[in-house]
This record gives sequence, structure tokens and C-alpha cells, in this order.
Amino acid sequence: MKLKIIISFLFILSNQLFFGQNKVVDSCDLNSKNIQWKASFENEATLELKLKLIREKIISDSIYREYKPKIITKCTPTLYSESIDRNGNNCGVKILFVLKYIKKKSIILDLNKNPEYLLIVEKLNGVYINKIYSIFDNSAQVLYGIYGKSGVVILTTENRQLAKEIKKLINKTEKEKK
Repeated sequence: MKLKIIISFLFILSNQLFFGQNKVVDSCDLNSKNIQWKASFENEATLELKLKLIREKIISDSIYREYKPKIITKCTPTLYSESIDRNGNNCGVKILFVLKYIKKKSIILDLNKNPEYLLIVEKLNGVYINKIYSIFDNSAQVLYGIYGKSGVVILTTENRQLAKEIKKLINKTEKEKK
């Protein structure tokens, strides 16, 4: 009787090892990375350290691309906020970083959509940035729609030199797209 149980157990175990599906654990968990980043961001006391965290986050989030479905149906949403990694794994929503540079003008610092904004991201320091507003509750989604789902960080500058550089960069990219 014991021998039959042991043989049955070994048979089931060997079938699982040889014929079972290998489940690859998804290492892409942008939501938990966002939560950790938000906690460290809110704990920083100085503007310069917060700006350093922002620069690092914008650059590190550039590995995530915007999700676009392969098959579009009648019920497919037209806006996609979800991001995917290089392997195509669904990762969640990136934190939105907005730079207001003139009274009613702003840009979204997303290096996937605008890689040329890296020049601006590198200049995010205490000399150029006056204020930082962080919105990590539901009001971020109210203001920015599904793109604000993970939160929004709004940077404001009153520096005219940076504003000129942003305008010049925007004009250059618009000319290249035409």
C-alpha cells in the first residue's frame, strides 16, 4: 500500500516537472515602484533632493513604453495610460511630471514621447525650479484624466532663460516633425 502511494506521488511529481507549464514571474511592477518613490519623495526635506529624485524617476521611467493594443475593436478605449516594459509586460501607469514654464504653458516630461526633453530634465535644479506641487490622490486623475492615475508632480519655473530654451526646443521639434 505504501509503495503504491509513493509510486503515485513520484508519477504526479514527474508529470508536473516534465509537462507542467513554466510560469515566468513578472518582474515589472511599476505601481509598487511608484509607491516607494512617492514615500521617499515626500520624506525629502530640501528642494534640491526632491529635484534629484524627480530627475532620476523621469529617466528610470523611460524604459516603460505606452501600451497600444494589437487588435482594436469597437469597445477598445481610445486613450491608453498603461505602460509596458521591453518584454511587453503590462506594468501600470507612470507618474506624470509636468513643467509649467509660462503662466498658462506647460509640458509633460515624458522621455518616451519626447526624448529631446532630456536636456530640460538635466536642468531641473534649484536655480531653475521655484515650486513643486505633488498630487498623489484622486484629484490628480480629475485634473489629468487617466494619465494622472498614479499621481502628478507639477514643477513651476519663473526663470526666463529656461522658458526660452523650452520654447526653442519645442519649435525645433515641431519643425522636424513637418
